[in-house]
Amino acid sequence: MVMLLCVIIPSMSQVPATMHVGALLPLFRADGRPLAGGRKFARAVELAVDAVNQNASLLPESHLELTIRSTNLSTQVGMRAAFEFINSDNVPLGLIGAASSSVSAAIARLLSSFSLPLLSQSSTSRELSDTSNYPLFSRVTAADTAESRMLAESLVSGLQWRRFAVLHSTGSYGSDFAAELEIHLASLGALVVSRTSFVAGADPSANLQALRSAEARVIILVGLGHEVQLVLHHARLSGMLESPWQWVGVSGWSDGSVWQWEPQSDGADDDEITPDDIASLRTAARGTIGAIPSVAYRAQEPYASWKVGVWDEDETVLQNQWNGTQIGTYAPFAYDALLALAHALHDLCYENTSVCEREVADGGRVHDAILGVDFVGLTGRVQLDTVGDRLGS
Repeated sequence: MVMLLCVIIPSMSQVPATMHVGALLPLFRADGRPLAGGRKFARAVELAVDAVNQNASLLPESHLELTIRSTNLSTQVGMRAAFEFINSDNVPLGLIGAASSSVSAAIARLLSSFSLPLLSQSSTSRELSDTSNYPLFSRVTAADTAESRMLAESLVSGLQWRRFAVLHSTGSYGSDFAAELEIHLASLGALVVSRTSFVAGADPSANLQALRSAEARVIILVGLGHEVQLVLHHARLSGMLESPWQWVGVSGWSDGSVWQWEPQSDGADDDEITPDDIASLRTAARGTIGAIPSVAYRAQEPYASWKVGVWDEDETVLQNQWNGTQIGTYAPFAYDALLALAHALHDLCYENTSVCEREVADGGRVHDAILGVDFVGLTGRVQLDTVGDRLGS
């Protein structure tokens, strides 16, 4: 009689020891000057990676390895940085970024061609909700549609204002937000008597003169902090931050980024803004109305403990004086973007560890897993809808 002995070998875990992730963030401006807002994003993402690597229940068998490249607030630079990731020896399983919507749009299109998902902390253009053009894009913040509707209702139904001028930056964020806002204002019976665009860094005198001629004294300024700073500076010098004008800001600069002074590059023109200018601007702009994402989470856990015990104690944060109230609106969202990616990778791996390595290498599967995350982050409960936009909590 012949006896056969069968040895059952369990499937071996194929969870990679190292998982590479990337970030495309504006560490510098287009002219090469350091950009505080982008550097805060980067530090928040780095701290999130540290937290994941120390968490025994989140990707416990893997170590996240992070690489950050700068977009310099430029589509061209951002695309070049994205290509560097695509052609690298360690292609990331997913990327965080970018900051501005126009840069994110260009990068997301490129990355989707190479099956790489992009998850943004602050790109809010409604254009990015179009899954036919941006199939692997998602974000942990709401789209402009929600903010523009809320702002219109607050100004018209709440404050009973009816006539507005809109001044917006060029690019998808400024243009799309302004268009969406005008639609919502019109639906409430309000009128936009003037809608013009400005180029960031260019002399805004002509724009301000047009606003003087418009039959509206409520000016809605749409743009990012570094874009609108020069506009507000010239408005102050020309007396337009005083009565009878009322300025209204959007989340792109109402988060306080407009009040941050940074040194100009060598060879800067005579229009350079000094720290004294920023102090005077902040004083003159008191009474400006602004819209920002809800910050109710700041009084709750886990943000409250993290802010005091991690962010405010971090050496890099302290060196740059980003502690206290200087954290900015979107740094916590950058932290949660990285956590969302980590949760997605974890969910893919621990559904079936034997196919983990194959699953996480499939950008489409990673993106689908991102859409399915559900966790409590610094900014509250993080869930996304079917087009990759953050759900309200």
